[in-house]
Parts: sequence; structure tokens; C-alpha cells
Amino acid sequence: MDAFNLCRTPDGNLQLIDAGDCTTGSRWLDVMWAEQLLCASPSERDALVTCYIDESGIRPTVPEAQDAGAEYYGYLHSILMNSKRLHAGSPPVWRRCDEIARRRRRPVTTSSLLSRAQEAS
Repeated sequence: MDAFNLCRTPDGNLQLIDAGDCTTGSRWLDVMWAEQLLCASPSERDALVTCYIDESGIRPTVPEAQDAGAEYYGYLHSILMNSKRLHAGSPPVWRRCDEIARRRRRPVTTSSLLSRAQEAS
């Protein structure tokens, strides 16, 4: 789920870096995105977070989870606005954007990611 970039190190070698680690909270942004939009039940959301933590070996801190929530809402808002602008004459796209906007109103405080972070602190 992470975004990776190819970069060249100072010694000239090519290396993959985790782009998510380069910005505040982005390490968990993909989890927040999938958890809030794609998972239907609290148990599925919790399973997603558990899987991600097991795979990454890193448990989020409370500030990281809160930052991810803030980035999630800001990022999704910009995507929805851009989609509406690009598809100004397409009612189906507008309806889909409105449906996503409706789903995203679920408060981030219900996030399994935030709950897991609070358990660890």
C-alpha cells in the first residue's frame, strides 16, 4: 500500500525509498484511506490495521494517527474537487464524488488506526 520512489544515492546507486516516510503522517495515510472508504465493518477495519502493523513492524503513535486523519480528509477533498472539475458534464461522476464525500463524513475518531495508537500510549 505504500508509495515507493526510485532515487539515486550520493554514491550513484539506485535505491527504492518509501515516499510515505518523507511526509508527516503519510506512512499511515493509505491505511486511513482504505479503512474509512473501503472496509464495511469495524472488524474489517481492525483487521486491515493489524495486517499493516504486522507487515510494517511499526505501530502508529497518536500524533501519527491524528496527522494521517487530517491528511486523509485534506487529500480526499482535493481529489473530489479535481474530479468534479475534470468531469463537469458527467452526472455519474458527480454522484460518485458525492457518495465518497458522504462516506468520508464518518468521524476519524472511529478509526481503528487511532484506537490502536491510543492503546499503545
